[in-house]
Amino acid sequence: MADAHRGSRKTTDVLARAAVIYAVLLEESEASRDELIARVRKQLGRAAYGEAPEDSLPHDLAWLERLGFEVARMPGHLYRLGRIEPRFPLPLTREHVETLAAVRLAFAKTLYGQSIDDLVGRLRPFVDPNLRPLLDREPLLKLSTPLLDDLAPHQIALDKLRRARRQRRLFSFLYRSPSQAEAKQIRHTIEPESMEERDGHVYFEGY
Repeated sequence: MADAHRGSRKTTDVLARAAVIYAVLLEESEASRDELIARVRKQLGRAAYGEAPEDSLPHDLAWLERLGFEVARMPGHLYRLGRIEPRFPLPLTREHVETLAAVRLAFAKTLYGQSIDDLVGRLRPFVDPNLRPLLDREPLLKLSTPLLDDLAPHQIALDKLRRARRQRRLFSFLYRSPSQAEAKQIRHTIEPESMEERDGHVYFEGY
């Protein structure tokens, strides 16, 4: 009985390390062997790996692949997440998937369109294969939201604003009130705090 308990505990430890490795590879385009070992130890403690973590890491990667997450090995002990075909799909029903498709369609041309597309792409492998086509069909339920006519011309500026907010950097821009067409543009420098889409326009706040 003690041996069974010890074996179960060992498997749990391996899966915990594999989960951290998966999160790192999902977050980064690639990571080195040393970076993966360091992140596991940071998340799970120094004892997560013994004296020879380089020997344990391949075992953890093999477990990831058993669960359906292929890891590509590159020269220089670099690793990258490859094909994702999880053995255990999320317990999503037909209604869940149709709701996700409705949200995706409703926000397609808003500030969140690209992010929701990325979210759907990441969730797709975890959806039952029989339900995946519903993600791309026009849903029965349609949500109506006030949209910008065309977000594309403003995408570069919006990306810069998002990046400045994320990195807590100052954002500088020229502005002239639409109600004062003859006035000169004035340069403002702010630390952006939030963005909002309202009545077909994008507003942002900053200090």
